[in-house]
Amino acid sequence: MGPQYGEILRDHGFNPTPLRALAGGALANLVPAGSHHGIVLLTLLDPLLEAGMFAAIAWAFGLNVMLLCMIYFCVLFGASFGYTGGAYLRYMWLCELILSVCCVRRQHHVAAGVLLAWSALLRIFPAFFVVPLACKAARSVAATHRVEPRYARFFVSFVTASGVLFAITLTLPRGLEQWREFTAKMSRHLASDAYNTIGLTEILAYHGATQPTTRAEFASVTTRRARIHLVQWLTIFPLTLFFVARRCGRENDSAAMAVGILLIFTALSVASYYYAFLLLLVLARARHLRDIVLLFATEAVAFSLTLFEDREVVLYFYRNVLLSCLLVALYVNGRTLRGARGNQAG
Repeated sequence: MGPQYGEILRDHGFNPTPLRALAGGALANLVPAGSHHGIVLLTLLDPLLEAGMFAAIAWAFGLNVMLLCMIYFCVLFGASFGYTGGAYLRYMWLCELILSVCCVRRQHHVAAGVLLAWSALLRIFPAFFVVPLACKAARSVAATHRVEPRYARFFVSFVTASGVLFAITLTLPRGLEQWREFTAKMSRHLASDAYNTIGLTEILAYHGATQPTTRAEFASVTTRRARIHLVQWLTIFPLTLFFVARRCGRENDSAAMAVGILLIFTALSVASYYYAFLLLLVLARARHLRDIVLLFATEAVAFSLTLFEDREVVLYFYRNVLLSCLLVALYVNGRTLRGARGNQAG
């Protein structure tokens, strides 16, 4: 790994949920540590998941959209093979998230709820993609005084599957204690000053290209980030939630789920490779040439910056700025600010 070796010593280690530990551990225990062929087979699981994901896109959205998604998936800045290649089940959450959107598109809301629950129990943040559908369901109830059957099926299956999967994780040796350990570990991750994280906090808390080196500097940076993040949650996030509630009324159900990206960007800071969920923007905007051009142009500009800048802290600061501009360009316009119209399904 050369000079990068020192970086892995600063990592906080294993941080997925107990459900991921349960699924991954069950497979790992089937393969002896010294089995080369067994380990290779494990690493082939993710390509199979990706193949299934793209097949589902073709089923729900058509071959052209699938090909567009494949190209976009291959050029996402910060989500390259260098981060996740050679691991296994790293994209299980993404596969289930995309399959959930595809099922919503094809009106299979029970399956969609189960798949999204599984994705959320694997990585937590996919739960934000439930919010736009909840907003649409609330608007429908306000207008008709009843819950539309498709939303009832989706939320019942989501809640039921979440409960069942959570109960299954309690069969692990330490049961509920593993969830407490996961919560503590994620608190450490969120407080750390990692260079390759994406979110609004990374813009607001940016302190230049120099990384903290002493314990006092780390403490100062962490305290400042915590304050900024708290203010962000109390001010910007509620406004974003209000905006999402209005905006999703203009979208069909599958496209509305992509609006949840706004909530994740303003609420959390997650590693760049998790932003593979930007594929949802391709699914939502595939018929809008201007928006697709903006999506690919954003990636082109991000990669172009590497020709002039090799400090990853700076590169990811600009990456965050680019994504914030992209989201504004895609979703903020005069019609949105005037309010949502209609309530489409599908």
